[in-house]
Amino acid sequence: MMQYNVCQICGAKDGRAGLLIGGPNKPHACRNCHDTRESGEIVIHANLIRTQEEIQKTFAILKQKSMTPSYFASNLFLALKNVEDSINIVKHVMRETSDEYKTLVGLKESFIQKIEPWIDIKAANEHFKKNELVLYVVRNSKGQYFRAKGFSGSGDSWVDDINKAKIYGKIGGARSTVTYFAQNPKYPVPDIVKLGVTGMEVIDETARVKKVLDKKAKEEQEREARNAKRKLEEAKARLASAEAELKRLQKK
Repeated sequence: MMQYNVCQICGAKDGRAGLLIGGPNKPHACRNCHDTRESGEIVIHANLIRTQEEIQKTFAILKQKSMTPSYFASNLFLALKNVEDSINIVKHVMRETSDEYKTLVGLKESFIQKIEPWIDIKAANEHFKKNELVLYVVRNSKGQYFRAKGFSGSGDSWVDDINKAKIYGKIGGARSTVTYFAQNPKYPVPDIVKLGVTGMEVIDETARVKKVLDKKAKEEQEREARNAKRKLEEAKARLASAEAELKRLQKK
């Protein structure tokens, strides 16, 4: 009889738990529970189908960390956005009639039903739109992104990795790039991909900057010490030379 993994947090089983991640002092958790626990934000992977009870147990991980209701609700909404992003990706790669697309759409509808008791989705959408940072990248017909090469840059103009793409803060710049490449009739007109960014993390740089400044101060002290030692050796050499010259003159 086949045995399936069982998540020790949400209880997902019967082949739905997937890969489990754990350690000596941590329960073996599915990717949903592990990523939620480690990131401090609700993470629901689109390929991991869950029951309402299992999802609520994953949500409870953050409730145990004494999250404020508003922050907890915002994480629920961002989890829904993750599902919607997965749908959009599949929509670009496959047809809307594909089984993968239909499965994700069904998952989204099920997910909405499960989180409606927790948040006002309509109000969250309005808040999301007001606080969303919109960026743009240009993508060609091969699914490659226009690359940011900088002044006199070299290498390919199109790359597969979106992290290397040129990011436009306004759509006008992206449209100018599209127009430039569209002048060549041999290739299809490139697309503009709109990216919505809502997550924000404040990174405290105090410790890092102190470490860098302390290192520079130490290097400066060491440089001054080396210079002082070099000047001392030069002075000793000049003194020895002068003493030798004095002895030579006294012999005459």
